[in-house]
Amino acid sequence: MLVGTLLLAGATSLPEVTTSLSAVLIGNNDNAIGNVLGSNLFNVFILACFDAVYR
Repeated sequence: MLVGTLLLAGATSLPEVTTSLSAVLIGNNDNAIGNVLGSNLFNVFILACFDAVYR
C-alpha cells in the first residue's frame, strides 16, 4: 500500500516537478520555489488526507 501511495504521489506531482525544473533551468527561481511550496506540497497533502481517511 505504501508503494502504491508513493507512486500515486509521484504521478500527481510529475507535472509540477517538470515545471519547477524548467523554471530553474531558465533562471526563474521565484516561480520554481512558489510551485514547489504551493502545488507540490498541496498534492501530497491531499493524498495524505485520503490515506488517513480511508485507512
